[in-house]
Amino acid sequence: MAYIREYKSKKNSRLYSARWKLANGKEGEARGFRTRKEAKNHAEEMEAFERKIRKNQAKRIPGPITLREFVESTYLGSLEVADSTKENYATIINAHILPRFGSTPIRSIKPADIKKWRNELRDKKSGRGTQLKEDYVDKIANHLGMILTVAVDNEFLDASPSKKVKRKKMKQPKAKIVPLTYEQTKAIAMSMSERFRLIVWIGYYTGMRPSEALGLTWDRINFKNNRIKIDRQLSRSMDRVFAKSLKTSASYREIHLAVQLKEILIAYQAKFGLAPEGLLIKNRLGGVWRYKDASDRFRRAARLHGVPVGVGLHVLRHTCVSNLIKGGRTAKEIQHWVGHDSIVETMDTYGHLFPDHLAMVGTEIDKIFDDVSAKSDNSFTTVA
Repeated sequence: MAYIREYKSKKNSRLYSARWKLANGKEGEARGFRTRKEAKNHAEEMEAFERKIRKNQAKRIPGPITLREFVESTYLGSLEVADSTKENYATIINAHILPRFGSTPIRSIKPADIKKWRNELRDKKSGRGTQLKEDYVDKIANHLGMILTVAVDNEFLDASPSKKVKRKKMKQPKAKIVPLTYEQTKAIAMSMSERFRLIVWIGYYTGMRPSEALGLTWDRINFKNNRIKIDRQLSRSMDRVFAKSLKTSASYREIHLAVQLKEILIAYQAKFGLAPEGLLIKNRLGGVWRYKDASDRFRRAARLHGVPVGVGLHVLRHTCVSNLIKGGRTAKEIQHWVGHDSIVETMDTYGHLFPDHLAMVGTEIDKIFDDVSAKSDNSFTTVA
């Protein structure tokens, strides 16, 4: 709706600004009017002009385009993200968004529809039979919001209905990471085919992300100096072997090659040889071993040894970090080892695995005051 606003100029004189709604849903403004009437007339004229633009835009869009049509014709092609991210987006879209809104004309989606859908997601079960977590429900809903925002930017919508949905954050306890024991890890590895069990030991001894471990090549391993260079990862896309980049800039790093893993790698390579591109593990046909098959094989083996549903290859990364912490590595050292951007991320993820720092600090403080008391002449000092 057009309206005016009064303000003062640099010379302290009274002036007015005209404001109106643009065709794209944003607000237009013109300043410097000397009277309220002039400002109001200008705002109403501009509002009427923008209203005509919106009507013409609606006419330019052929028919009631559905969300599925918009996603396939415009949205997916506009994404500028890594292949792994694009694949994650496609999973969310195909599993949760299109089944509900795919056949719905994009202009017919209302805030109430989105709220109802969010409640439906909370009751939905994942492919593994577990209920969707609240933060994942948020992630799905946020992605619908992304799609609708792109629709607005490309003039398929005047405004996104997602922005009118006020979400109350549902409190949900954060699941704590439970690392594997060495015995569990070994049992899981031995339950897998000898050709594939190497992925378990790479994860256990390096803490690499699963895609980094699957993308590790022989030439990235310095057997002389016991170093592993991590500078690429396997692509989730079947169209290429390596992803265009790692998760973050901090993901590019070097870590120590454990003696135990060194021996396993040498013996494995001698028996099975290398996969295409120098990759360490190949599939049964001698080609690139992809993430989905690796994840499925690990999960099946892990279920046999007490690992709960929902826990996958990533638990090996957590297990490695747990062992590093037990060995006395600091949070900063852990941050570099796992390739986190910040120490905050490291502590949010692994903080509960560190020793009870409050108890440790408390013991040290008690000792400080004991020492002070022993040297004191029992006089009191007033601290201002």
